[in-house]
Amino acid sequence: MPCSASPRSRWRRQSICEAAMSLDLILGLATASVIFVFLLAALLRPERF
Repeated sequence: MPCSASPRSRWRRQSICEAAMSLDLILGLATASVIFVFLLAALLRPERF
């Protein structure tokens, strides 16, 4: 998703793009933490996996 905008709708599109980038960052961190928890559980209790 490109972050370029025309001058007339610049502030609105920029804020939408920043919101999409922050949402992407939040989703990435959540996915990484879930994977980390599963790896930690597999290392601590390998008989469950």
